[in-house]
Amino acid sequence: MLENLPTLSDSVIDKLLNGIINVSLYLGDTYKFSAAKKNYLEKISHLKYVRTLNEFEESVSLYDFYVPPHLANIKDKKIFQVNTLDDIKAYRKILISGIVGQGKSVLMRHLAISEVINHNRLPLFYELRYLQKGQNLDHLIKNIFNDWLEIKSTKVIEKILSNGEVTIFLDGFDELHIDDMPKIVLGFDKLVKKYPKLNFIVSSRPENIIESSTVFQNYQIQKLDINAQKNIINALIKDEKMQKAVIAGISNSKVEVRDALITPLMVNLFVFIYKHEQVIPEHVRDFYDRLFDLVLRKHDNTKIDFRRERATGLNNEQLRKVLQLISFMCCKQEVFAFDESVLRRLVDKAIKINSLSCTIEDLIYDLTGVLCFIVKEGYLYAFIHKSIPEYFAAEFIRDSGNSVDLYKEIYDKYDKFEKVANFLKIIDEFNYNNNLLKKIFDESLDVIRTKNFISTTYFSFNTEAPNLRIIFMDYVHDYFCNYLRSKTSDYLVKDIQKNYPSIRRFSVSVISKSKKDEDYEAVNQDGVYNDYFSSFSDTSVKEKIDEDSIKEELEKYSFKKVQSVIMSNKFSNTLRFLNSYVAELEKQNVQIQKIIKIHSVDDYSF
Repeated sequence: MLENLPTLSDSVIDKLLNGIINVSLYLGDTYKFSAAKKNYLEKISHLKYVRTLNEFEESVSLYDFYVPPHLANIKDKKIFQVNTLDDIKAYRKILISGIVGQGKSVLMRHLAISEVINHNRLPLFYELRYLQKGQNLDHLIKNIFNDWLEIKSTKVIEKILSNGEVTIFLDGFDELHIDDMPKIVLGFDKLVKKYPKLNFIVSSRPENIIESSTVFQNYQIQKLDINAQKNIINALIKDEKMQKAVIAGISNSKVEVRDALITPLMVNLFVFIYKHEQVIPEHVRDFYDRLFDLVLRKHDNTKIDFRRERATGLNNEQLRKVLQLISFMCCKQEVFAFDESVLRRLVDKAIKINSLSCTIEDLIYDLTGVLCFIVKEGYLYAFIHKSIPEYFAAEFIRDSGNSVDLYKEIYDKYDKFEKVANFLKIIDEFNYNNNLLKKIFDESLDVIRTKNFISTTYFSFNTEAPNLRIIFMDYVHDYFCNYLRSKTSDYLVKDIQKNYPSIRRFSVSVISKSKKDEDYEAVNQDGVYNDYFSSFSDTSVKEKIDEDSIKEELEKYSFKKVQSVIMSNKFSNTLRFLNSYVAELEKQNVQIQKIIKIHSVDDYSF
């Protein structure tokens, strides 16, 4: 029935319209009713058409690629698949949040359409980006009724709202002007008090102003798992052999590629590359190299003998250097979503450093309208995925001609640049090993060789989330702390699943003495929500802690030594990994020396 929405039977719309309107009283005569019904059918039918990267020139049905997403209730963390509004068991109004590329608007459109299909309340849909600055919510509601149902009477509108027989979908709260956000949130509160039966749903990127409102129950779109990726691929590609090839390609690709494909947009881009080049990127380097080139060619050569001029006139190499520099500046400040004033400062600096003659406005257009790695999300601009600035920042460091100083900055602020460093390991092998890893290993490996940290590894069931705590009594570099924290989690989860199946959430902390003073630094891994992309990625939190505080916490929360007789059997996988960790590092140290030696003695003659 979804594909036949434009010709949906009169009886369905009649039933929904008659459920909220006494035709003779409010619409006056049959002609007005018929006109209103025709207008409504056209608008609800139009909701299913959207623009995608694969179709620059025309709209396509969202049901050509739509796959029902999974939501998580922010309060109780329960995750479920949503097909219709009935699947969302909310006791307050519904807020659906997600970052760029997760399909918020597509989901909102589907939910509105499904209300008609299932003969529920009459859905009314509005994109908040069209709300004029300074306009209030009352005025907006009246406009929606006029636009969808051709009803202008305030009395009629209030009766319909009071009866609660419509569902209002407000898409893109983040698209509002930032100055209007508090006023609109206040308007939601008034709307609930005045019309308690009214059902309305709002979508937004993560936005504190609306998430803190008591009006809403917040549901967050979840990152894609392998099954969801397969479903989207099968929807985008109709040929069965091609489906299997792309799915196998994802399974065989490096972990960085799989980690990037956690939103429908990123999966769409992966398929986009395969459709046009018949190549499956195995590494993020290949993914973004091909995507950069392909997106620009797609824009420049959409039609035969037609070239869409870039506003700046910059060639691919110049545009890439701009992206590299902006990416590095963003990674340095850990800012991946920003308002227009910040973007203008970034672009202005890129123009000056690269000695370009274009305007700020033209370069913003090319970055967001042609290259499309940065898109506008409401009043903010955001990278479509965090790995994009991290990868192109790595390219900037590799190509800068000043890699020694830049690698020193990575060494000093490793937490900030860890993902960038992971890309440098692939694209700048010698400098990564010679200027970064060698120094890190020379400085910290002797401390780890003692294996003393195993006897100071503890576990507690009494913290908010059960916690494994690994303590180094001397300084070790963040490289080891972060790696140990991440890898230990993989083994700890096996022990917990086997011996403590009721535990659903845990955290891992690695504590080491600070290099600069006598305090210690704790690096924690948990689902901490503190930046634009944290809705789908765990975040590390680093804090200073003194020795007395460590002892107090160990006693307060009844931490037990994992190596003890009582605990060791329960944490056998974790202890096995910790004992093998030194041997793993010794092998890595040999490899570092080998790579450096190859590049140092080879004069590249043949």
